[in-house]
Amino acid sequence: MKLDFRRKTMDIGTFAFNFVRTLMVAGTGGAEINECLLVAERIRQNDDESWIREWAGVAESVYRIAEQATRSRQTVTARQAYLRASNYYRAAMFSLPHTDARLDSYLTSSRECFHKAAKLFSPQIEVVNIQFGRWPRCRPSSSIG
Repeated sequence: MKLDFRRKTMDIGTFAFNFVRTLMVAGTGGAEINECLLVAERIRQNDDESWIREWAGVAESVYRIAEQATRSRQTVTARQAYLRASNYYRAAMFSLPHTDARLDSYLTSSRECFHKAAKLFSPQIEVVNIQFGRWPRCRPSSSIG
């Protein structure tokens, strides 16, 4: 993927925008600059499947690092790797149409990685589940006032 940041603005949804969006959490441990640049190097220009494959691939690789670190009781390494894997799975989703079965898989993996990372913070991040779309639909009032 060719990275060209000479333009003053980037359109939402473009590879460049989504790349920067993925990279912007590096300061909080959600991405490693070198991992992101290596992924960008392997993505073919304007190729959605390439984008998806490369981000999912690095997510899976970083997830394995997190699992190994967890088994070795390397808490900080595991936490950071889970955060990165969560972000990279999310990046893989950007180019997926809502009908693609991988969307649910990557969303689930991203969420599970974040939840695993949350348990490794001190103090732990509390995960709160909020039901969405299960409430009765609001019915508009027939009269105003």
